[in-house]
Amino acid sequence: MTMRLTKYQATVGRRKFVVEEVLPGVGWYLYVWENEKAIADQLQNDFESIIERVREDYGVPVKAWEKID
Repeated sequence: MTMRLTKYQATVGRRKFVVEEVLPGVGWYLYVWENEKAIADQLQNDFESIIERVREDYGVPVKAWEKID
């Protein structure tokens, strides 16, 4: 049985942001791409913290995130 983890993405200008759950209770990982090149990644303890970090660091509005499969 495979576990499906939650994943969200947002696009602002030439940057694409993907946030995915590592494992329940472990944390959330952020990947940032610009012009299809990875430019940053980081791990946060929870979804709210990583979304706030992306809003502060990159100006990504909270409403820009959409859940993906």
